[in-house]
Amino acid sequence: MIFVAAVVSGLAVYVVFAGLGLIPPHAGTQIAEIAIELDYKGVLNVLATGLFAFLYYLHRDSTMESETAAARDRPRTDRYWRSPSSRRENEDVYR
Repeated sequence: MIFVAAVVSGLAVYVVFAGLGLIPPHAGTQIAEIAIELDYKGVLNVLATGLFAFLYYLHRDSTMESETAAARDRPRTDRYWRSPSSRRENEDVYR
């Protein structure tokens, strides 16, 4: 419904502007040749992409190593979830 309202209002604006003569005539178009230039923005984009790839590589390796170390060094958490009575019964196990 909103699309139909946008189309109708666009056509209404076009008719009003055309009726008042506010739409300029079409200019002659020329197709310009496109050339890719290597300006400062292109150089900065290449450098930023390289820096991102390098930092991602470092982060990827460090997270893989830290995940295995964290799993190995993780403390036993079941003692924190036990009831106080079972903790007292098994105090010698956790010391």
